[in-house]
Amino acid sequence: MYYISKPDQYHYSRVIKRLSDFERSRPEEGSEWHIRKRKSIAAFDSLDVYFIKGGKLSRCPQKSSAIVF
Repeated sequence: MYYISKPDQYHYSRVIKRLSDFERSRPEEGSEWHIRKRKSIAAFDSLDVYFIKGGKLSRCPQKSSAIVF
């Protein structure tokens, strides 16, 4: 299971089984998404940042986001 959320909405996530399931919803090209595998978010967790490139999710290896409560 994957939890996908927009950068400013960590607690409101979409739950999908496979990353290819998200691509079927046709997200906007170039949009940024945070993806995690755990439901709960703890302080100082880092989330992987993905971008939509060519209609598919592409991970940005140089960028990650840290959650601070």
